[in-house]
Order: sequence, then C-alpha cells, then structure tokens
Amino acid sequence: MFTPEIHQREFANAILAHPHYGAAGDLRLSARPGANATARLGVYRNNTYASLTAALLATFPVTAKLVDERFLRYAAAAFIDSGLPDEPRLSRFGSRFPKFLAGLGSLKSMPFVAETARLEWRIAESLEEPALISQPVTVLSWLDEPDGAAIALQPSLRLFASRWPVLKIWSAHQDGVESDFVAERLLRPERAAIWRTGGAIRVVALDAGDSRFLRMLSLGRPLGRAVACAHAIDPMFDLAGALARIFGCGLVTGVSRKAN
Repeated sequence: MFTPEIHQREFANAILAHPHYGAAGDLRLSARPGANATARLGVYRNNTYASLTAALLATFPVTAKLVDERFLRYAAAAFIDSGLPDEPRLSRFGSRFPKFLAGLGSLKSMPFVAETARLEWRIAESLEEPALISQPVTVLSWLDEPDGAAIALQPSLRLFASRWPVLKIWSAHQDGVESDFVAERLLRPERAAIWRTGGAIRVVALDAGDSRFLRMLSLGRPLGRAVACAHAIDPMFDLAGALARIFGCGLVTGVSRKAN
C-alpha cells in the first residue's frame, strides 16, 4: 500500500530521471483521457530542473562568474541528477554543491572555485538565521570570574577558513564590480567571520588568533579557555582588542557568569 509520502518520493525520483524510476508508467500516473503521461512528466521535470538551477545560481553568483554561467548550469544539472534535495526548501538547496564542484575533474586545476562556493554557502546559511539584539561591552563589568564566563554570539555567525584567497575573489565581485581572478592560483590562507546584520551580510577577514578565539566562543568554551587557545596559535593575541571588536560590531548577544 502506498502512503502519500511514498507516492511523493516515487514521483520525485521520476521527475529527476533516476534510472530505476524513469518510466512514467511505473508510477501509474493518472491522466485525463487522451493525455500523455510521459509528456506531462516531462513538463514537471523541466520545471523542477529550472527551479533548482535558478536556486543554485542565486546562491552561488560569484562561483557562476568564475566558471561562466553556462558551465555552472551544466554542473547544476549533473548535481540535480545526483540526488534529491536534502530539505524541502529552495533556499536550503545546495549544501552539497561545493563538495560536488570540488570533485569535478574539469575544475581540478581551479580548486578556488569550489572554495568560493563553500564561502557562498556559508553566507546563505547565515542569511537564514535571525539577527539578535547585541549587548554592549559594559556587560563584562559585573563578572566576578571573567575567565569562566560564557559569551554568546549571533546565531548567524559562520567561520570560514581556506588555503586560497577566496575572500579576495569574492570581494572583487561585490557592488557590481567583476574581476577575473581565474589566474589567482597562489596558496594564500584566509579566514573570515560571516554574520547577518539586519537583512545584510558582513564578511570580515580574521587573523589566526581572532579566528581561533571566535571558534572557541562559538563552541561554548569559557572565555579563559578561548583566550588560551588563541594564544597557543598566536602568542601576540590581544584580548582587549578582540573583545572591543566583537562587541563593537554587534556579535555578542549575551554573557553568563559561568560556561556550561
């Protein structure tokens, strides 16, 4: 007996032309007298591919510019063929796309393309999260044992690290400016913090110490532990400067006396 969920799954597999489900007749599609079920399935398939491809182009605009939109459309079709979306929301379609691009043989000589897609997916994730009211740095003044305190950060915060100059590539394509960075193949590690401010997104470059500090805080580690980890990777890490930056840019949403 088929449940509505099974019917939907079977129909989705047929729409995406998976070999096992490719024949419209296998689904026993109901159609008006004289209607061609295979043709009707083709209409659904074309519309589905068009919608999913448009969603990928909207999520990965800089990636599309790096490889040409025509190539990204080709890659998108192959990606759509590879499996059903992870979630029933177009805005969440594409979580596996950066990894898919990294596995394409035709992009092996341009690894920064998949890395740029990974950055753009972090941006898409961040835009899905709420922007909470931030707290002023004065909330630290009432802490008795600051080393044990937990600092809560914006839920939209995403940390990004790459061996390639992805931030430079992404930044060069903002505000309507396009620049050809296909020749940019030097290994140049970059780190960034990404978060939502209202309806906009902020992407800020980080040094190694600040990146480790934010990562520890985002994992719920107490302030003292986060500072020790930052010092381990950067002996010159400046706590006062780091706190001024994260409070000043609205990243802190709360402070509790004791981390869990």
